Amino acid sequence: TIRALKTSGQQNIVLDCHIQNLNEILKQLQQAGMINENFHYFITNLDTHTEDLTPFMFSDVKMTGIRIIDPYAENIQTISTDLFAGSELAPSWKIKTEAALMIDAVQMLSKTLSDRQKLSPIPIIADDDIFSCTESKSWEHGLSIINMLKTSTRDGLTGLISFNNEGFRSDFNLHVFELREGGITDIGNWNSSKGLNITATSQSQYVSDGDSLRNLSFNVLITLTEPYGMLKMTTEPQTGNDRFEGYGIDLIQKLAEMEGFNYTFLVREDKKNGEYDDKTEKWTGMIGDLLEYKADLAICDFTITSDRQEAVDFTVPFMTLGVSILFKEPVNAPPSFFSFADPFGLDTWIALGVSFFVVSFALYFMGRLCGDEWTNPYPCIEEPEHLTNQFSLANAIWFATGSLLAQGSEIGPIAISTRMGAGIWWYFCLIMSASYTANLAAFLATQNPVELFTDLQSLYDNPHGIKYGGKDGGATLKFFTEAEEGTILRKIGDHMKDNPANVKGNDEGVLRAESEDEKYAFFMESTSIEYATQRHCTLKQYGGLLDEKGYGIAMRKNSTYRTRLNSALLQLQMSHVLDDLKKKWWEDRRGGGACGGPVASSEADPLGLMNVEGCFFVTVYGTMLALILVIIEHLCFVRKISRSTKIPFGKVFMSELRAFLDFNNNTKPNIVQGFKDGSGVTVEECPRENGDSKDSKMESKRDSRSKSRPLNDSGSRCCSSVHSRSRSRSISRPKSRKSKTSKSSDRKAPIPYGFVVSCSDNDKC
Repeated sequence: TIRALKTSGQQNIVLDCHIQNLNEILKQLQQAGMINENFHYFITNLDTHTEDLTPFMFSDVKMTGIRIIDPYAENIQTISTDLFAGSELAPSWKIKTEAALMIDAVQMLSKTLSDRQKLSPIPIIADDDIFSCTESKSWEHGLSIINMLKTSTRDGLTGLISFNNEGFRSDFNLHVFELREGGITDIGNWNSSKGLNITATSQSQYVSDGDSLRNLSFNVLITLTEPYGMLKMTTEPQTGNDRFEGYGIDLIQKLAEMEGFNYTFLVREDKKNGEYDDKTEKWTGMIGDLLEYKADLAICDFTITSDRQEAVDFTVPFMTLGVSILFKEPVNAPPSFFSFADPFGLDTWIALGVSFFVVSFALYFMGRLCGDEWTNPYPCIEEPEHLTNQFSLANAIWFATGSLLAQGSEIGPIAISTRMGAGIWWYFCLIMSASYTANLAAFLATQNPVELFTDLQSLYDNPHGIKYGGKDGGATLKFFTEAEEGTILRKIGDHMKDNPANVKGNDEGVLRAESEDEKYAFFMESTSIEYATQRHCTLKQYGGLLDEKGYGIAMRKNSTYRTRLNSALLQLQMSHVLDDLKKKWWEDRRGGGACGGPVASSEADPLGLMNVEGCFFVTVYGTMLALILVIIEHLCFVRKISRSTKIPFGKVFMSELRAFLDFNNNTKPNIVQGFKDGSGVTVEECPRENGDSKDSKMESKRDSRSKSRPLNDSGSRCCSSVHSRSRSRSISRPKSRKSKTSKSSDRKAPIPYGFVVSCSDNDKC
């Protein structure tokens, strides 16, 4: 056995084994500490060069081998390209000796048969020839072919092919090589006739600088903690270092390849990293094993802390992380009764309501102030006594409501200012309606999760009976218990002391956090939380990082190899090897990526006022511009009336102002008609006939609502029925009270598509 070989003290070893067992034997020798500069191995297998010997290149071991195939030969490279098409680089190093000898034999026989056929008129193989190995009759070409094989030579894949008189191969070469740092290097050849010829000097031994790790053997302490150290999941029996896999295992292997040291993994069964025991005044766990020389290195989820650094040394961190909280994913809440209002924030709804009433009142005031909005209520009279305004307060609110709900109304603005105000309001309603509809779809498709807590403070104050804890004896638990007095961290630590809910390992903590039987929050490093949430889809990280720290490789104080390991780790970090290893073990292996990694929240945010404030400002500025235009229109209208009636501008302005301020009436006297009548009615008398009497006001209201025709010559009212294809029938009721008429009532205005029927006071229309 290897142990017996090591205890025997033999250093020059001839290794003769099948090629399939070669790599396994070399690995076991390396784990036993027998692959170093003190040993010299001679490997007899001719296919040694086809194996991957990279793990042993930097061990300074003297390893010599032989081969009959020259991978650099042109014929080898040509045929290997055909045999291993699409393979990796250097396929010529994959051809085994047995395959090369078979190819040479077939080609040699084929060439000999072809040459014999050229010399003999008798066919070598006829169609009816049947050869039997049991017959005593010899083949007529047999002796000639054997003699031709013995006397001919040929360059094959295995070198020069020639045979002696006895039929054995003669004058062939074996290439002698050594395993060096650059790979397999030829140092000479051996010829069956001339013997050994060494053409290159043996590899010079590496000169150590005092801190070199080459040829050193380390006992590396690990814990079976996913994903840093795990047992391989395989049906085949494994021994030695091959039993383990994981992030820490691969990292040690990378460091060994760079620095050339050997290593053997030892497992710490209780998974304790180590803490100082005041009673025994000793360190426990992995730190205790390092101090007692049971191991040389320790790698796992080993957090670098100040108290641990007083006992052992650490390398530079190979992973940066922080403490966070692991808990179950929140449960989605049922939709609220007023979920239809969720697309807009409260400030947006308030601003929308204010805008609605502001625009409604603005249209109302603009309609009263603008002269073009005072229209003739009697289509058959050119100059009526009174004018009406469609923008009453109720109509203005109804117009704004129809526009906001995209339903429209029967009211149509006439003046430029009111049309501008209405257009700006329509634009505002278009943007708000589109924004509401788009955001409503997002809200209806999402559900709002109910989180029992969001951060450390809310976890401490939670009324839901949530238990929480950490790994017993770990750095995470000590992070809380040794925090500053009075802080939330210390309160959490004191609570975990008084109500212990700690676990022995991360695996147990993950299972408790995922359990439906209890509400349990587990404090764990962020990298371990990321690993758990990749495989347990019901778990989630809550809050940010509570601190920032790192994992490192631990060793005894003042270790001479710390500098070399730090340098190697920095090189791995700069070349992104550490990132690749993390991606491999977090996302690709052992069920990684099952949950798709951290998923961004799909919760839709309500549109706040800042999201649509531009639309509000456009509406405000547009309404202000419309108000300015209506004032200009009003002044122009007053000036026009003043010039046409020769009434002073001030009197016309005051008359229009009184009509504007009469909010109880939607009609006003027609100043132009009063001037044309020549009845001596002044501008001040136009609004009403009988002063401020109540009867006059009621009469004016009835006249404006009834849309009655003026009196005819006999003092009776005109009741008309107008029939057309585009109008409905309307009949005016006769009134007992008379209103002031104008001269235009005697003129017969043409009424399209209809006729007029006059009737007396006692007649019924």
